[in-house]
Amino acid sequence: MGLFDRFKSESLYKKAYKLFNQGEYQESLEFCNQLLEIDDNIVEAWNLKGAVLEKLMLFNEALTSYDRALDLDPDFHHAWSNKGNVLKERNMDDDAIKCYNKALELDPSYSKAWNGKAIVLFKLKRFDESLKCFDKALELDPKNSLNWFNKGKALAELKRFDEAIKCYDKAIKLDPSNSSTWYNKGNSFLKLKQFDNALKCFNEALKLDHHDYSAWNNKGNVLVNLKQFDDAIECFDKVLDLNPEHRNAYYNKASVFIELKKYDFALKCFDKVLELNPDDKDAKKRKEEILSSQS
Repeated sequence: MGLFDRFKSESLYKKAYKLFNQGEYQESLEFCNQLLEIDDNIVEAWNLKGAVLEKLMLFNEALTSYDRALDLDPDFHHAWSNKGNVLKERNMDDDAIKCYNKALELDPSYSKAWNGKAIVLFKLKRFDESLKCFDKALELDPKNSLNWFNKGKALAELKRFDEAIKCYDKAIKLDPSNSSTWYNKGNSFLKLKQFDNALKCFNEALKLDHHDYSAWNNKGNVLVNLKQFDDAIECFDKVLDLNPEHRNAYYNKASVFIELKKYDFALKCFDKVLELNPDDKDAKKRKEEILSSQS
């Protein structure tokens, strides 16, 4: 490659990379293609093209690009990790883990590969292994709020709720605008039966995302435990406004009506549950209990 082509290639790569970071993926792809027309043996260009294609949800094409990068340089750990990300998206979990392991064999300090491997292990319900990977990722990148959030989720799956809450607190300190963190923190408090704390968390989640029907539903569950039944019903109604087929909200609402001895309203809710799922044994049983008590 001549001096002019080398200068042009560097310029095209910088433009493609800048556009990628700005979220201008189609434009970035055009510059990648121009660059590879000049020289199709640039490993970084194939890797970047793969990342762009991945963002465009063109996973087969992304894999082709990462494989081309790895043909040129089998020790390019970024491409191994990125290939793992695509395989993760395609639910090819075992193959994804092999790619992350290869990336980490080449560079044990690559936090993104530890994080990707942790997410796959979490999906496979291998929570202890997942937790170790999140810990490693956080050793390398302690200011990554998403890793703290994911570590909290792994701890919650292991029923280590106090530790999970500490992780969510770390995530919130780094990124207080993530409603999912507040929601999951609320769930951990709910499991610990710390209802006032749970309520505060669900309220924070709903400030950030007023349309999160799961947060409305769990807020309703907290209010039931606090014996604030009218407010709980309002929450379950909000769930059903947002998601009219949310069986759990109908069931929860029916349970509140039973507490209030409003059995006709409870029956209507159980009827709705059974309309959505005729095989719901709990709804059938509780409906029969009400009817037998009225006969």
